[in-house]
Amino acid sequence: MQLKLKLNGSAEPFTNYLKSYSRIRESLLLEVDTTRRAFVAKTFTEDKSAIRFASITFDEAHVQIISDDGEQERNEKRIKVGILIQLKKLIQIVERFGSEVDKDGNADFEINITYEPFVDQNKNVDFVSTQIQFKSSTLKMKMDGFRITELAYLPDEVFANNIFNLSDSVSCEISRDKISDIAKISEIIKLDPRKDALVFFVEGKTLSVKNQGHIKDKEPDFEYKIGELDVEPDYEIHLPVNREKFIKMLDKTPETFKLILGKFTVNGSNAVDRVLFDSTNSTTKIVIGGLKDS
Repeated sequence: MQLKLKLNGSAEPFTNYLKSYSRIRESLLLEVDTTRRAFVAKTFTEDKSAIRFASITFDEAHVQIISDDGEQERNEKRIKVGILIQLKKLIQIVERFGSEVDKDGNADFEINITYEPFVDQNKNVDFVSTQIQFKSSTLKMKMDGFRITELAYLPDEVFANNIFNLSDSVSCEISRDKISDIAKISEIIKLDPRKDALVFFVEGKTLSVKNQGHIKDKEPDFEYKIGELDVEPDYEIHLPVNREKFIKMLDKTPETFKLILGKFTVNGSNAVDRVLFDSTNSTTKIVIGGLKDS
């Protein structure tokens, strides 16, 4: 079965979308949703303590459907593309085809996704890509070697209900500039990427962040005020997160987010164990888990 797509326009929105994931990992489980007309993906850090979710519509990516001969059999199921350690290669291919533009600066090439049914150990049927062919008026290229079984899959509803979900939450806006400030300031005093921590803490309604050194009880080297929360929490917020994960997930993202803190039920008790970032101008959602024993 084959889904034929055409990219007509700038390829930059699509490559920028893919690059937002390549900064985190070299692999990606990309879903093609022909019902919603969108590309959808979630990626994790290696230890799964931080997650990024985002989608881009076909219109935003300048992509149109030409044909899909497996549409009836697939119904509304997405096509899963298991890009195993090849994400940068995919980006390079799209950029190469996107560099062939007309006098108006528009690219025009096909993206043909070959896919087939895949039955997992629980007898669930997925539709997975086996090859992608790219074709313009001057060039043809193909990409294969996709491995769906090597990549963890997180359903949208599990992400929304079990991960990106807090009770008694409080929030404030964090701009692109403030994220960049935190990254640059913490860069000055960083020591060990495995241990360097940023601590989100609240005093009254004021949300700030500070570094957490490796020496116990050492005073922080910096404190940075992020902003005022929408309401004052009636519980303590002191959440250390790994600095490197914060940088990977947020530093190159040109967006403003709603930063959300709250309680999450763990083993029957409530804990402030993660920070959520919900983009104010796109579908991007990011979760960074707190460091344990901090």
